[in-house]
Amino acid sequence: DAVWKVTNIGTKTWEVGYLDLKYISGKKMQTVADIFDISKVVAPGEELKLVVDMKTPSTAGDYTAQWAVTMSGTVLCTLPVDIEVVNP
Repeated sequence: DAVWKVTNIGTKTWEVGYLDLKYISGKKMQTVADIFDISKVVAPGEELKLVVDMKTPSTAGDYTAQWAVTMSGTVLCTLPVDIEVVNP
């Protein structure tokens, strides 16, 4: 799994229905979807834990992917995934 902790450091509340976790680029390792609705209101100063179920590639190597938290299509922050697969 990929797990990120994101803090709303802005002055506006992140509202349900406008906030998404979205796959942007890189190696697709997610097992379910490329975009997820975030169903939690996040007030300024609050932390949000995001988890995406992922599967390790079957070939040894270095892999990267970029995800983003978006609100109404605007990127609030990018979330990297960097892994090294050894002896799959």
